[in-house]
Amino acid sequence: MRKRERAVLILLLAALLLAGCGGPAPDNIPLPAAAASQEERSPSIMTFQAVDVKNEAVPPAQEEVLAAYDRAVTVFGWFQLNTLPCGSTSAMVGTNLYQRVDYPGISTMEQLMTYLRSLFSQAVIDRLLPPDAETPQYRDIDGALFVLPSRHQPDPSKGAAEVTVEQTGADACMVNVTVELLADDGETVSGTEYDSFPYQCVDGRWVFTSFKLVNAP
Repeated sequence: MRKRERAVLILLLAALLLAGCGGPAPDNIPLPAAAASQEERSPSIMTFQAVDVKNEAVPPAQEEVLAAYDRAVTVFGWFQLNTLPCGSTSAMVGTNLYQRVDYPGISTMEQLMTYLRSLFSQAVIDRLLPPDAETPQYRDIDGALFVLPSRHQPDPSKGAAEVTVEQTGADACMVNVTVELLADDGETVSGTEYDSFPYQCVDGRWVFTSFKLVNAP
């Protein structure tokens, strides 16, 4: 009798164990290391791919903007005050005598245009070098840069200038210039004149989209 009861108990235990093997898996079983790392990486990868950092404009430091303004003033002087220095080589084009530019780093028209593009928008460049000009101030002759030399004095009624930078947005700022107005004696300050020049990120480049010499003749 006891042997029969023990056999029944053993059969019941075996049946219970078999039923447990087919039940749902516990929720707290950890994922394999490879699967866990992939699951953890997925959100960060998707977030990284959604961010287009190339389109973010990084505002330049104030010192960089002021340095760009100084370079822009120098370049405008090449067109409105004293043209780039020349060597002894000359060439006649019609009735105009051009001289070859002798300036380190700018010996071709392409090099001049490249430098202009680093400072100004295309609209400003077209003012300096009108595409349809019959007698351009600067021109390419046999692969070299030539210029019609000229010299002009700054406006004597303009005195010292104060330059400040105003941030107007993530991709734009304003360079504000205050210029002293001088009396006929050339020394007495009779007033002030104000100009502002937008410095903006255009096609990935920080350039002046409007500019002039505040002391142009």
